[in-house]
Amino acid sequence: MCPAWIVNISKHLRTVHEVANEQQRGLFAQLGRHRVRLANLVCPLCGKLVKYPESHLEKGHRGMSESSRSETVRSLERSVTAGKLKILRDTNPAMPLVPDFSQPEAPPQVPASPNTVEHERSLMEIWSRNQLIIIIILIMLKLLNK
Repeated sequence: MCPAWIVNISKHLRTVHEVANEQQRGLFAQLGRHRVRLANLVCPLCGKLVKYPESHLEKGHRGMSESSRSETVRSLERSVTAGKLKILRDTNPAMPLVPDFSQPEAPPQVPASPNTVEHERSLMEIWSRNQLIIIIILIMLKLLNK
């Protein structure tokens, strides 16, 4: 998702990222507002099927830091949203979808201008490092819980 801090997510998606499909825009807006419904999912740490993952992480993994817990919840939100986007894409909607994070082969949503190429490159490097750190933390937590 776009790292910009915005007030009107739907308008931003429509104008900056040209997300014309209303359903896709709604899914992105839910993700941006942390309003993705998380229920009946497999815990990425212990593999249990849990009805309320956020509550499970808080009560079932007490040794977990708040930042790790929120990163795990954010990862679950992205995963659920990616699944919903795949289902939406499979229906071949009349209003086409723009490429997004749920497609590994997707090109960048906003073409880089010459002024921002270096800035975008540094953001991508930070994002890659953060993903690696999250994976390492999740592996360590899983090993500690065994």
